[in-house]
Amino acid sequence: MGGYHARCQRCKVRALANGPQFWASLRQRALTDAYRGELHDVFGPENIAAGHVAVKAEHARMQALSNSRKPKG
Repeated sequence: MGGYHARCQRCKVRALANGPQFWASLRQRALTDAYRGELHDVFGPENIAAGHVAVKAEHARMQALSNSRKPKG
């Protein structure tokens, strides 16, 4: 558990959410060509927008999990 598996779609989404291309897109507030290419490879050409939504949701989930582990006060 906690690793990435090549055939696991959720693992692929998690890998994209942790990847440098997603972060570069966040900084630029736009889908970069490199990140769009990764979305294309994982989700196919017809599902780039839906894939991006899934990656953003996974990013938010991981952020919430990370924040819940921080000591309070």
